[in-house]
Amino acid sequence: MKGPERQMACAPQIQALVDCINALKIKVGLETEKYKFTRFEDSLEGEVLGLKRSHDGDLEDLKAVSQKKTQELYNICQGGSLAEVPGVIYSALGEPSQVRLDVAVIGEVGCGKSSLVNALRGVGAREPDAAPTGVTGTTGKAKAYPLPLVPFLYLWDLPGVGVTEEDVSHLDLSRYDLFLLVASERYKHAHSCLARAITAAGKEAFFVRSKVDVDMGTQPESQPVSKEELQEKIQKKCLEDLEKDGVLSPQVFLVSSIMRKAYDLPRLQEALIGIAPDLKKKALRRAIPTVLSRLVRRKSKVLMKDVWIKALQMCLYCVEEPNPDVVEILRSTITSFCIDLGLDKESLERTAQITGKTHTLLQEQIRSRFAKPLNSKDMLILITKPVSLTTWAWSYVPYLGRGTNLEAEISFESTYQTLKQVVVELSEDAERVLWVALVEE
Repeated sequence: MKGPERQMACAPQIQALVDCINALKIKVGLETEKYKFTRFEDSLEGEVLGLKRSHDGDLEDLKAVSQKKTQELYNICQGGSLAEVPGVIYSALGEPSQVRLDVAVIGEVGCGKSSLVNALRGVGAREPDAAPTGVTGTTGKAKAYPLPLVPFLYLWDLPGVGVTEEDVSHLDLSRYDLFLLVASERYKHAHSCLARAITAAGKEAFFVRSKVDVDMGTQPESQPVSKEELQEKIQKKCLEDLEKDGVLSPQVFLVSSIMRKAYDLPRLQEALIGIAPDLKKKALRRAIPTVLSRLVRRKSKVLMKDVWIKALQMCLYCVEEPNPDVVEILRSTITSFCIDLGLDKESLERTAQITGKTHTLLQEQIRSRFAKPLNSKDMLILITKPVSLTTWAWSYVPYLGRGTNLEAEISFESTYQTLKQVVVELSEDAERVLWVALVEE
């Protein structure tokens, strides 16, 4: 959100702030210098402007969260309870079809990566949306191509890599869910480096031996070998090399981008279709911790931007001396925060029912004192300022000190800081509850 747009979005909140302060000035008899209103007003306006910054990009950059589920989560942050989050997450796990998958097609320069992308998509080399191909390296930068066979699956045609560990170390493997490791000839050092790096990243890979039709046509006549025997020999050698590099149960596909139906290209397409649902669930599960953290942060910001108005309303209710009703207002405000963050009894029971975790386990994650009932005396201490030593001493001066008010006065700063602390502590508890409910086994 740009500067002018942000100011327009903040206008209603700032105007409400000004109205409350003006009303407070009138109620205390316009003795604004007594309460340092100018500094207080400047401070609050600055905080509101800071809290109103746009956070619309919080979840969009998490590709594992579909647009529909993202909107549901945003709606929860804006006006619902975080107790609704487990239901949305579980529904996404049950229907992972809209989760995006990124499959990296990776290998040395000229190994046929772009041709493989076109073959898997069923696209001719001269069609408008085909990946560019040629006898030399043609892929200058990574580009994604949708695979029609699997919705929301994208094949990334990556530039050819070098043959050293340093070249491989510069690759960002974390952003991809699956790798198609392509080689047009024998298994080389570059493939070994890539295989080990992919395994170390905890990702899966299919080894694709491209241009196998060329191998079939270059066998010496003095040593005739049948097509089936040669395929078996190539595949066995690839499996042995991959297992040496720590790839468990490797899958090898011998393909020809020219003779698309003659070798393993159809089997590779079926393998991608078959593995997609499981990969989508894994991608979503990997994203859950980050989703929860961002959701709680976003929800806390929504609550925090209204803390100042709630503090002012409480102080307007009782300016000169505390009133027992102010304690009830504070208690009601804290209770509403607990409900919004999914920490009340009903919310915990709902979360436990959806996730299968016990209510006791979830309750143990709540550590803030504000989540438990506080007695009125302790709550009153939180929002009042103590009687100053000068005032206390003056009350003992004969005649002159008579009538001195020794009762504690409600404090704007104490009330405001208390409510901020409530949101901070309860937000930390909410993240712990959701983590235990949805992440820990």
